[in-house]
Amino acid sequence: MRLRTATWTAFGACVVCGAMLLAWMTTVMLALERAEASARAHAAHEVALGGALWQMDGWLLPILAEEAQRPTSDYLAFNPVNDAYTNLLGKLSPGDVLTPSPLLTFRSEWFPLHFQVDADGKVTSPQVPLGNQLDVAQSQAIPIAVDDKRELLHRIKELVSPSKLIAHCSVGNDNLPEQQLRKEQTATDGAESVTNYSQRAQATTPARQKMAWAATTSDSDSTVVNPSSAAALVPLWLDDPSRGAYLVFVRRVMAQGRPLFQGVLADWSKLSAALLAAIDDAGIAHGARLVRVDQPDPKRVTHLLTVVPACLEATPPPVVMPGWTPGRTLLLTAWIALLLTALTVALTLRAALVFGDRRARFASAITHELRTPLTTFRMYSEMLAKGMVKDPARQQHYLETLQSESDRLARLVENVLGYARIEDGRFTARIERVALGELVARAQPVLERRAADAGWTLVVHVQDGDVPIDADIDAVGQILFNLVDNACKYGKPPLELRATASRAQAKLSLRDHGVGVPAAQRARIFTPFDRGAREPGDNEVPGVGLGLALARELARDLGGNVVLEDTAPGACFTLTLPASAQRSGEGDRA
Repeated sequence: MRLRTATWTAFGACVVCGAMLLAWMTTVMLALERAEASARAHAAHEVALGGALWQMDGWLLPILAEEAQRPTSDYLAFNPVNDAYTNLLGKLSPGDVLTPSPLLTFRSEWFPLHFQVDADGKVTSPQVPLGNQLDVAQSQAIPIAVDDKRELLHRIKELVSPSKLIAHCSVGNDNLPEQQLRKEQTATDGAESVTNYSQRAQATTPARQKMAWAATTSDSDSTVVNPSSAAALVPLWLDDPSRGAYLVFVRRVMAQGRPLFQGVLADWSKLSAALLAAIDDAGIAHGARLVRVDQPDPKRVTHLLTVVPACLEATPPPVVMPGWTPGRTLLLTAWIALLLTALTVALTLRAALVFGDRRARFASAITHELRTPLTTFRMYSEMLAKGMVKDPARQQHYLETLQSESDRLARLVENVLGYARIEDGRFTARIERVALGELVARAQPVLERRAADAGWTLVVHVQDGDVPIDADIDAVGQILFNLVDNACKYGKPPLELRATASRAQAKLSLRDHGVGVPAAQRARIFTPFDRGAREPGDNEVPGVGLGLALARELARDLGGNVVLEDTAPGACFTLTLPASAQRSGEGDRA
């Protein structure tokens, strides 16, 4: 019992360890799959963002390039025809022939105001003419709307100064985001992002020739500015504590040796809405927004626009796990293999333990069975050999006892050897054709003698005795003898043997009138070496528990079977044998 418990405990521990290891592997592989799916979703999201940025740059760059190439004289409400490019300070002389600026009546949803800042900090706008320029506009009946622009111009006057504009516009090309970010490549892991941003910026170079993050004009004292070589626009965020930030694009020009700044104010709320509307088909989830950027971040440069200091932010889509993957197939296979292996080992272990129990029961039963007759042989033979028994009647009794014990030992040995031959597959049936009645008659004397030894009478009923049967006569005799022997050990008289035949098979039923077989014992009544206690005193009945098991195995080797019928009172064992093949064929033809 201890060995069985230890064996199953060790087996259970091994199964638990294997399951825990496989569970850990499953957890790791599923985590790797989730990480891979997340990486794919992130990569797809980055690709979608990159495509959206291309669309935004492509939509905005032509507009800003057009503003950058606008003639500098357009920033005056009226320009003298004879000196359109030198008089940038708006000083008019009597007799000047004036032409109105296109910006005087310019209307844009995204750029509501153009303005100019001179070196003294004076801020003017061609769309808000003052003094004699306003008089000229009124005299020429030019339709202008200055009420909604005066407030914007007032805010610009408060937020800009020449010193701020000079500091922002005179840095040069080193202020470009790709240049700033490249300086930080060695200290960050954003080298790939910088490269992607640079490629996107370089791809739009033709449209950005007049649009950059820093001024590209010289600081010479030239007073003539050619429109074809106007300065580059530089974006700049202006912080208004009361109304938020303004986005302006400013360029620097030189007038009479002094710097002059011209710019355009962008309505960031409408401009950003237009940019987002341009990427409706970019595959980006809802919630995308443009966020102001003051200093480019190397780790987020892939989200940065090339001409506007803003980055695109969007919530990544949820990670969708694949329904089935090769990794999951491998895990399922591993789990099935583990379960099958555990089941196989459990069945093998159970069979080994059952075999061990059977061997122990066999050793115990055979030892018990041999001890009594050997003791009898030794005692009676010694008494007879030494002449201790003088009475002829007692001598005859002792001799008959020795003969009976020798017969019992012979039957025991025959059962053990017969079962061993069947287990090893060495049993070969000697089939011959015999009538059912003759088959019973040849086995009947031995059966009656065994019943008589128990003090019983065997009653035989044969029906259809002339029906031919293909069977091994000796094997059938051994089967019937084992059934009679079992009934004599555990049943009660009378004992009946009834033989009948049908077209398909012959039946030989042996019935006693004892207490029968309890329901708890029916499942293992044919188990080798398992005798099973029935009533007090049954364990003293001689035997090793092979009779019924051998009977069933012999019957199955003959093509039949031995079954326990449900009868009351007593127990009824039925031997079925196939009918003769010739008779079956004749019946079919009939």
